[in-house]
Amino acid sequence: MLFRSAAWGRNCKNEVASRLGTDVSMADIDVTLSETTRASIDAGEITLSDINKHGLIYNWSVPNKKVAGYCGTDGKGKVNDFQFN
Repeated sequence: MLFRSAAWGRNCKNEVASRLGTDVSMADIDVTLSETTRASIDAGEITLSDINKHGLIYNWSVPNKKVAGYCGTDGKGKVNDFQFN
C-alpha cells in the first residue's frame, strides 16, 4: 500500500507542477497523504481493495508561493480531482 501511495503522490505533484507552471520547481512542492486518509488506513478502515476502487486524497502545498490545496486520485492513480484551498 505504501508503494502505491508514494507513486500516486508523485502523480499529484506532477499535476501541481503542471498547473502552477514553470516558475515552480518540483523541489518546491510538498505532497502528503491527507490526515484523514492516513488515519483511516492506520485504523484499518481503508483496505487495499478500497484504494483500488476509490483512490487516495493528498494535500499539496508550495510554501514559497503561499498556495495549497488537495488532489484526489482514482483507483489507478490518475488525478481526477484538483483543488486550491
